[in-house]
Amino acid sequence: MDKRLLTALLRKKEVTIEEIKEFYGLNIEQTIELLLQYLNETLDEIEQNDKVEFPKYLFRVLQKIDHLYGVYVDDGNHHLPNYRLYQEIQERVFSLAKTRKIISNDDSRLKDDWYLNVYYYHQECFAKYLMNSPEFLELLIRDKTILDDFFQNYLNQLFTDDYIEYRYWKSLLRYLLLETEHIEPWMNEFAQKIDHYIKNELTDFPSKYRYRLNELMHLCIQMKYRELPHSNHYHVEFLPSKKQSSSLEIFTIDEENTGLREDALSIFEENGFVHVTMYITDPTEQFMAEEALIEEAFMNWFVYRRDYVFDYEYAKENFSLDCRKERPVIAYEMIFNQENELIEILVYPTNISVSKNYSYDRMKDKIGRMKPEEVDEKARLYEIAKALHEANYSKKRYHKIKELQYYLEYNKKYQPESKYMVISEFKVLLGTILAKVFLERELPLIYRNNESEVTKQAVEQIEEKCNQENEESSIRRKIEDLNLHSYYSYENVGHRGLGVNQYTHITTPLRNYFALINMMILKELLIYNKKDEIPTYQELVEKLIELQYGKQQDKQKVLELHSIKQSCQGE
Repeated sequence: MDKRLLTALLRKKEVTIEEIKEFYGLNIEQTIELLLQYLNETLDEIEQNDKVEFPKYLFRVLQKIDHLYGVYVDDGNHHLPNYRLYQEIQERVFSLAKTRKIISNDDSRLKDDWYLNVYYYHQECFAKYLMNSPEFLELLIRDKTILDDFFQNYLNQLFTDDYIEYRYWKSLLRYLLLETEHIEPWMNEFAQKIDHYIKNELTDFPSKYRYRLNELMHLCIQMKYRELPHSNHYHVEFLPSKKQSSSLEIFTIDEENTGLREDALSIFEENGFVHVTMYITDPTEQFMAEEALIEEAFMNWFVYRRDYVFDYEYAKENFSLDCRKERPVIAYEMIFNQENELIEILVYPTNISVSKNYSYDRMKDKIGRMKPEEVDEKARLYEIAKALHEANYSKKRYHKIKELQYYLEYNKKYQPESKYMVISEFKVLLGTILAKVFLERELPLIYRNNESEVTKQAVEQIEEKCNQENEESSIRRKIEDLNLHSYYSYENVGHRGLGVNQYTHITTPLRNYFALINMMILKELLIYNKKDEIPTYQELVEKLIELQYGKQQDKQKVLELHSIKQSCQGE
């Protein structure tokens, strides 16, 4: 690649010899050696082929060497390194120029543009523009060395500590493979190169770079299925701030005697579009600022195995979205058209004061008692949630089994309940979309994975037996066979239970440590665009998942010990 890049640099009139010297990190003598070696090789190639025309830019290379020798003389140095060789090469240049047709502008313009903008200027936008140029695509097919250089340069970055450089090459490779049009003629060739590299070169991949291997593997999957990011029919935008209207009614819907309120809602219609905003309490500022809170959250989740992150009284006083208390939140403003289709999401931090705390039952009764002429925005909220619910059969079946499991665990009669639907549907929607954003932008995140297979037949069989006498053990076995177990990972596998390709927990920061960390990552990387923090968060999520795995292993040992004790007691 260096020879082709150096050619592009030397052909470009605007690039000075000082810039070339600085780019390669050479002193004057080393730069002279580089240019002389380049001229020697180029002249050899011309002499070996009678049909090759003489490129006029070689005279410019001689001028650059003259300039460097001039710097030597100006500095009082009388010894000119390699000057005899320079004179010989100079004679060869002039001799060839006399016998060959001189060309001032050959057909390498596109190749020069590519090497200069990609390797020298690091102009990502121009590189992506070139990738979709029909003229350049034809050049790629004719000249495979361009792609070979490109892929090799990406591979070279897999083991470097310069994350900005690695991210640049990863972004270009991903764009080339997933978003460039008419790439099919050489897609298979690229896939084979990646597959060969993974199998033969990455057998001993350094652990500190293993997330990069995960990203390469994910890229292979995307290549296989051609999952293009622009296929989304909605747009997601992250804003550093946005004020809410003082007249907007913001309310919560929770259990009657709930302790901590993590989420609130608002809804209004404007210009024919419905704006549904879910507000999630934001403890991240205090969490990151107070060392005691960081320690407490960590101990509660990983050591004490509690189902909450902060001390209850402290969380209620500082974070709970209780009526008339101003709180910092992350707002997820979802904009739907009249067909209840999501068209845009705005994500931003803001401050709110909740107007009303409703219970599930009270809100359900309020909606149920409405006459047609009394229907308001809250009824529309349920209408949109129901549309989301009905649109995903996998999610319906999965939630049905989870409900059945709940009633079985607490020895209650099974009675299907829809009062939780609004909160549940919007949280699942946000967890799905945000995970997709992180995945497409290849940012670190803690995913929630699930590999269950919940079929319609399985649900019907379990539901039929649920309220029958003496069927408890049979139902338990059937539910166990469905493998409902979900797990956290920094690698995305997808959530089959919910029927989505990716999912994360991000809307329960008071009850879930990983949701808190994900919220923190979302703010830092997407809202405030702190790209320099990406490696830090990548390392953080990997370490946290390793700790979580150890915690699960310990829990499994406790369960096995408990099972052995029960067996002994039974005997």
